[in-house]
Amino acid sequence: GNAGAGLYGENTVYDMNILEGNNSRKYERGEHAGGIKFVSNYYPNGTAFGTPKGMVFRNNLVKNNDGFGIWFDGSNVENVRVDGNVVVGNSWDGVMVEISHGTAKKPIRVRDNILVDNGHGKFGEEKMFDGGGLISGSQHVVFENNLIYNSPGGITERPVSAEYPVQLNVIRNNIFLNVSFPLNIKREQAGFVAGDTIAER
Repeated sequence: GNAGAGLYGENTVYDMNILEGNNSRKYERGEHAGGIKFVSNYYPNGTAFGTPKGMVFRNNLVKNNDGFGIWFDGSNVENVRVDGNVVVGNSWDGVMVEISHGTAKKPIRVRDNILVDNGHGKFGEEKMFDGGGLISGSQHVVFENNLIYNSPGGITERPVSAEYPVQLNVIRNNIFLNVSFPLNIKREQAGFVAGDTIAER
């Protein structure tokens, strides 16, 4: 298949799993592929239900997947924790938070993870190989206390549109080792990145 697992649903715990070697069939990585993808489900009127809010993803090994390692897409993910995982050798970013939003009091927290050798690409394709973490069109995301090693990029912020800006995120206390671009803010849509806190050591 194209991915190891997928989820929509609240208050779920993923603990001590291995998601390895997925998307060996080379499906389109920009749609749905890689280690695991978290999304919201929607009623016909467009109202979201079955969102991954309150979800904990901890102590997992996400390894050698072709695509993103851990991927949130189009979700209300308040109070989500991605803690203590080893994410290694995925062809795109280790952790991708895309068009997903926490809240000021209950942000999405990506912390205490080891992110190694991500974002180098596979099958000769060159696209979006940033590396450790990617925040795309999302708000109230906290990346903290992570080790990012041997990747083209460390943590990248990418705005999508006026509807999906990159705002009110926190990047702090991460360690970047052998990373070409530790912090990268892409301004394809100028002015849609604002209010972030970047405090690196």
